[in-house]
Amino acid sequence: MDLQTAPSYFLAASAPSGFCSHFPAMYDPDSDWRCVILKGGPGSGKSTLMKKAAQQALADGDAVELIYCSSDPRSLDGVILPEHHRCMADGTAPHILEARCPGACERIFDPGECWNHRMLYDHRNEIRALGRQIDECHRRAGHLRTAAAALQADARSRMAVALDREKLENYCRRLCRRHFPGGVRPGGRVIPRFLSGITPDGWITFGHTLTACARHIVLIADDTGLAAPEILSALRDSAAAHGETVICCGDPLRPETPDALLLPQRQEAFALTDRFRRFAFAPDRTVHTRRFFDPVRRAEVRSTVRQRQKEAAALLNEAVRALAEARALHDRLEAYYMAATDYHKLNEKSNALLQVWRTE
Repeated sequence: MDLQTAPSYFLAASAPSGFCSHFPAMYDPDSDWRCVILKGGPGSGKSTLMKKAAQQALADGDAVELIYCSSDPRSLDGVILPEHHRCMADGTAPHILEARCPGACERIFDPGECWNHRMLYDHRNEIRALGRQIDECHRRAGHLRTAAAALQADARSRMAVALDREKLENYCRRLCRRHFPGGVRPGGRVIPRFLSGITPDGWITFGHTLTACARHIVLIADDTGLAAPEILSALRDSAAAHGETVICCGDPLRPETPDALLLPQRQEAFALTDRFRRFAFAPDRTVHTRRFFDPVRRAEVRSTVRQRQKEAAALLNEAVRALAEARALHDRLEAYYMAATDYHKLNEKSNALLQVWRTE
């Protein structure tokens, strides 16, 4: 396994309901976890350090989860070693992560200590100007995502008249009984993640995470966004009630709504597939949700629903372009910080950390 094939997720999403960060759920101070929290600005080497940490762990045969940045999926935001109860995370804005038990559970590492602050001060006007332009691009992307989500919600509302809810609920009950027979058991927990993200490179779904973590994969084909979340929510709740660990991945436009589940103890996975979420592998089974809709009523609203979905997709494409513009500006911003970095000092500090972060 390498960086390209290791299980990968996002841990944050800029949703219409506001910025959603699952970074605090990356580790549990009450379960002997240790976390290295990286502080420092752009171009300070945080992502490079985490890539080195991940490569080191993979070379030693450790299980690794990679957390990517949805604003720039070339960069890492975190590395998790679930078997060692160790992680390393970018704790800077917008997904600020603060120590909850400083020193005992968390270690703060600041690559910014290796900057030439005088050099940065001399370029303060350029740095501030770029920061404002980046913020404006992200604001524009946020408005576009909100508009797209509203159109998608309207499409779901129109299609809801065709949904046979009783049939869907009966199916969910049968499915949960088949997968999770027996009584309620303690110990279940739900770990939040995002399998998909809206990025400068477009909509990204880490399909390889499913094949890396599961031997049995069920895809739920649903172009309406109505039935699949109901099925996934029922499976999530039932699995947790039966003592299972569930990795629950939210929709980046609706973080409270699941679009994928992974059950590590069973090596099973369930995931929505639609016009945005495409997978290169052949699943063990595909559930087609058309059966839960009245065909006559569906036909009556189908053209309007498709138009709303098309309009939403166009807005998301505009959001992607705004994010790409923000990344290009961020690359220019990073150049100032990279020029001001003492890499000899930074490499010494980073290598010292890499020697101890998994064992101290």
